[in-house]
Amino acid sequence: MALWQQDRFDEAEAEYQAALAAAPVDDPARADYHGELAAVLEAAGKHHAAEQQLRAALASELALAGDDDATSVNVARYFLAGFLVRHGEARTALDDIAPHLVPHAGGVWLLHAVAAEAWLAVADADAADAAARLALRAAPSDDQRSELRLRFLEIGLHDAAIWAAIVGPSNPDRQRPAVTMNEPSRERDSKPDLELAGLRLWVDGRHQASAAITGTATG
Repeated sequence: MALWQQDRFDEAEAEYQAALAAAPVDDPARADYHGELAAVLEAAGKHHAAEQQLRAALASELALAGDDDATSVNVARYFLAGFLVRHGEARTALDDIAPHLVPHAGGVWLLHAVAAEAWLAVADADAADAAARLALRAAPSDDQRSELRLRFLEIGLHDAAIWAAIVGPSNPDRQRPAVTMNEPSRERDSKPDLELAGLRLWVDGRHQASAAITGTATG
């Protein structure tokens, strides 16, 4: 059983630090190590250190890809933005991702999705709804759209989720249906679950996670 699964976060942290110390500067695995270490640190409550590692993971991905809007870079950007939203820095998350919300960037739908959560966190429901609809339009498969709809329903973005289910991605310009839901948004305090989910995603391997998120096939 992995150390983090046994809540042995200090030992897991030491292992990742040792791996980073031993890895050459140009080793592609460094991005993985930074991201996985960030998840360990977040689960251990070391949030400032976790953010530093997520930014290091993003920098490593950018150095490897050589393209600021590559899918792998935007996946790392998505994880960083999600972390910031969870820890009360939604405005910083929005500032970080705003320059990269370009139509043909790899994985841009992920950035729109996390932007929706960030706008919701700063109480701008209209901007959140718009970002959610952009994410649903840009998602590369029906499976991803279904997952997004469930997520948006969970956090209270009912109109966007219902609009996507009725209109679908093939009719992006049709007017959103005027549907209201009397059911209140579900109250949630899911930070521990989100931390562990992020940890599992990174520890399972960033490349596998990236393939699952973007709908690309693995070998």
